[in-house]
Amino acid sequence: MQTLLEQAPEARVVRFDAPEEAEPLLGLFESIIQEQGWKPGTQLRAYPTSSVYFGLELNGSIVGGLQLITGNATEGLPCLTVWPELDLRGRTNVADIALLAMAPNQRGSREVFGLLCTEMWRYCRENQIDSLWAEVTPAKLQLYHRLGWPLQVAGALRCHWGEPCYPCVMTTDAIGQEIADRATKSPLYQHIFQLMNRP
Repeated sequence: MQTLLEQAPEARVVRFDAPEEAEPLLGLFESIIQEQGWKPGTQLRAYPTSSVYFGLELNGSIVGGLQLITGNATEGLPCLTVWPELDLRGRTNVADIALLAMAPNQRGSREVFGLLCTEMWRYCRENQIDSLWAEVTPAKLQLYHRLGWPLQVAGALRCHWGEPCYPCVMTTDAIGQEIADRATKSPLYQHIFQLMNRP
């Protein structure tokens, strides 16, 4: 486990590079999956060698996180299980945001959402990942747009985890530009922009 970011006094973003390290986060994910009624089957643990887990801690407890699946030739990407026609097989410059979930009392907080996504974006930039994919319901697509994710629909609406979803994509360059634009108007996004671009 690596500590990526600390925001005094109580917030910390960590990265787990192995599934066994990420068990507390996976346990939270499983409780959220049950609460939401999602049906992932075996997908949560189906990518052991290509999963990178980002956890958000508040006051020492995991309250949310993100599972990023990096592209490789052996495990593929989650979106290909539903949209096999996408031209993503074997590409190492892409990743899939397989799951981003927060405990109920943290949902809707742009600040904690921003901290978590900042570290994902920095990881992608450092590892030459230039596009991010996600499986998104129509309602969540509108929410992500409001939060500053420049997602573009890239395929048909199909059932994923028991919900109708679009396969969506955004480039890391577009994310950086969107946050830079918002930073000129919002102190929160100015803070996020500074964190994204720190040394």
